[in-house]
Amino acid sequence: MLRLFELGFPSGFGSVLGLLLEYYERLLGWLVRPVEPFIKAWLAQLHDYIGWPEALYAHWKHVFVLLGLYFFREVWIRRVYGLDFVISNFLLGLFVALTSAVLAGTIPLTNADQMAQFLFALVLILGAAVYGVIGFVWDATFLRHRWAQVRNRSVPTWWSYFRWGLSRILSRSLVGLVLVWAALQIPLVRQMPSPGVAVSLVLIIAFAVYWLCDGLIDSKNMRRKDESWRAAYWRSLHTQLGLAILGPIFWCFVVIVMRAGNELIE
Repeated sequence: MLRLFELGFPSGFGSVLGLLLEYYERLLGWLVRPVEPFIKAWLAQLHDYIGWPEALYAHWKHVFVLLGLYFFREVWIRRVYGLDFVISNFLLGLFVALTSAVLAGTIPLTNADQMAQFLFALVLILGAAVYGVIGFVWDATFLRHRWAQVRNRSVPTWWSYFRWGLSRILSRSLVGLVLVWAALQIPLVRQMPSPGVAVSLVLIIAFAVYWLCDGLIDSKNMRRKDESWRAAYWRSLHTQLGLAILGPIFWCFVVIVMRAGNELIE
């Protein structure tokens, strides 16, 4: 995520923090090394057939980490639904994160191409939407009984549960797209090194706030007898997901503030 901050915002990093990012790059390179040659070979074949894509840019790996942090953290938080949920959603998250990251990696993040900046953010939003829709199909088929039990509610029908989830996904995705488009019209945003990355990172923060607010509603259904509202709120899986998203972002801001402090001292 720090690497995406570096791409999106006009702020460098000091020598110590740069060293941390260097070790991160090495670790990430080691993790993707088994699959990257196959991805590049497949994209090369695709280019021979349809003339696209031109290249796979290095930022695809950072997008994979970013989406993976969200998907895999959600899997870990919702492990209360059972091992079958953990395994199925982990594989789903891995596939969607990898696919979305590769698509985002084919988009050159040049400041002058505003359409490319919008497409970059679009890929991230659609990736999260696809993960959510497929996940709701699985949940509606196998997990809605456990979902109702956790929230002290009657078991919904397959269609009513899926329709509820689909409406939530479509509405927040549409809002996200509108916000991205509006933000990219702001001259100050357009002057950033990679406006699409910067807007996407801000959108992720808004997404975390969305889950924290949604936890207020979710906690009402989860609240047990003799349990305080605050305890139910912190126990809500939606609240925990919002906090899990904000956690890495918080530490990124800590690093940026440390960098700013080093510059003042120097």
